[in-house]
Amino acid sequence: MRVLFQPRLDVVVGGWQLRGDLDILRLERDHDGRLSILIADMKSSTSAKVEHRLQVAFYHQMVTGLLQEHGIEHESIRLGILYRGPADGDEGLDDKELSADRRSTTRHSACSASTTRCWRLSRTRTATWVRLPTS
Repeated sequence: MRVLFQPRLDVVVGGWQLRGDLDILRLERDHDGRLSILIADMKSSTSAKVEHRLQVAFYHQMVTGLLQEHGIEHESIRLGILYRGPADGDEGLDDKELSADRRSTTRHSACSASTTRCWRLSRTRTATWVRLPTS
């Protein structure tokens, strides 16, 4: 398994030259050599938004185009959005209203919408960590 952080893609998709920096690109071959891919984007917002889903959808098209251009076969490409999520009691507040103290509370949850999965970041005072799915 290979995990790339912030790889830059520069690909032509549908006649348009697209360039973007993915946050996380995980490439893994199974025991039969089939390639599976996970594209994940990290956000500091309290929820996954439509524009986040559009961004990873563009990354999906870019990675697909790049693989086709180089003749690389693959199985699935999964998409993910990692977001901070609100601290307890912050559900009604927007990002600007959240204080630094509340941002440092520990949170962990997961959601899924269509083919894009979303994970909240878990934060402590010393570190931010993410649990990515293993399947």
